[in-house]
Amino acid sequence: MVGVSLAQHLNIFIRNLNEQGILDRNFNVLEMIRDQGGNPLYISQTISTYFHNAEESIERLTGLVSEPVINFAQVKDAAHRLKGCSTGIGGCSVVRACQELERVCDDNNKDRCLESVGRVKEKYCTLYQNLCRISAMPDAAEPPFRPREKLLEKQKHFQSIHKHTYLKGPIDKITSVAIPIALAASSLYLIGRGIYNLSHGIGKKE
Repeated sequence: MVGVSLAQHLNIFIRNLNEQGILDRNFNVLEMIRDQGGNPLYISQTISTYFHNAEESIERLTGLVSEPVINFAQVKDAAHRLKGCSTGIGGCSVVRACQELERVCDDNNKDRCLESVGRVKEKYCTLYQNLCRISAMPDAAEPPFRPREKLLEKQKHFQSIHKHTYLKGPIDKITSVAIPIALAASSLYLIGRGIYNLSHGIGKKE
């Protein structure tokens, strides 16, 4: 009964994040992929990879907007990369902030660009906290991959980044390309399976 209660608590927490617009259905697809693949560490591994790529993107953005003359094309490219990996994890709040930043870059407005980068960092900090809470919940035999005391440290870190850091292409491809493809394939499989079951009367009550 305790296990069921903990699982229900996690489901409610994730549903609340969906309702708040922090996570979207792509995160739920990750759960389905984990269950179908039989890998209880899948979500933790995916989130850990996301954190790695996202933090590099944010450092890249911070470095770019710290330059005397902002290269808006490069800022837009970094925002696009962060948007891509955030889409794969279901971080829709970060995705929306990145989309706004991309639009601002088209106007070549430095002040608005700085404000928009600040919102991206704020949304990422919120997403980071909630993904860490999900990982720390004893639901599906997934051990926490980041201690809670790291949360405040990370928040301060994002506000004080000044160095110019570039993304590593090969790792970035995991969340920008591979994960979205896996999500799409899983969704198509589930839809096809549902259509097959309906057409053959599988699952109908007698």
